[in-house]
Amino acid sequence: MSGSIEEQAVPLDAISLDDKYARDAGRVYITGNQALVRAAMMQRWRDETSGLNTAGFISGYRGSPLHHVFKVTEGCHGR
Repeated sequence: MSGSIEEQAVPLDAISLDDKYARDAGRVYITGNQALVRAAMMQRWRDETSGLNTAGFISGYRGSPLHHVFKVTEGCHGR
């Protein structure tokens, strides 16, 4: 075994809480609801790159697993 632990350590990326929606490369750690919102956002990014002007719609009824998605979307407006 050669080198110290410090020499073998992989440098960590600088991260922020906004990475779950703003980061466009690398790994992000998110919940299931955040993944649904991010998937819709990523599709929008792909559409914009292709010159398309599209929109998405995610809904859930009271008591459904998607009921709390609206709370997740509040944190990503403007991205």
